[in-house]
Amino acid sequence: MGVPDLDMVEQVHDTVWWRRVTYFVCLFFTLCVLAFPIAANIYSLIIGAALANVPLVGSELLSETRNDVHWFNSVFGGWFKGFVGLLRTLTSNWASRWLDALQARPLQMVLVLALAAIPFALGQFLSRRIHGRAWFAWHPSRRADYLDWLSQCVRSAWIKSIAVLFGSLVLLLVAYAREWPKNVITALAI
Repeated sequence: MGVPDLDMVEQVHDTVWWRRVTYFVCLFFTLCVLAFPIAANIYSLIIGAALANVPLVGSELLSETRNDVHWFNSVFGGWFKGFVGLLRTLTSNWASRWLDALQARPLQMVLVLALAAIPFALGQFLSRRIHGRAWFAWHPSRRADYLDWLSQCVRSAWIKSIAVLFGSLVLLLVAYAREWPKNVITALAI
């Protein structure tokens, strides 16, 4: 085996540091998910204040965001009723507060869940990266294998990201298409 590659060992240390950062970010957003049924109004106030303080466009951005959130919640709220009903039969009573929050504010709940899931997934990726870099630090002759592995990981992450983005866009288009006739009739009536 021999002596480890010191540059790779330094990269392992750097990756461990970033893994710690993602851990605490994930912990913070997980606590936000746990507090969501109680603190949803506080979250809305914080985000509203942040949007209102954007220079030049803050008030318009806040107004448009509120309209979009209201539209999303009204459209997907009905879809989530069936989903929440199914989850109620599968979960205990302690989960009812989060299910009520999901039904009342689906967009906000999904965003908070995504904010917890993203650093979790990134942490899992970094965990695998730490393992791979540590192994290649002790086996410097296999560096080409490491570079191939790294390119496969990046390609896989891009494919997953594009699939999630595409799926999200399809859901939004379907929701808009269901409301489209109402929107056109409303626009023509004005």
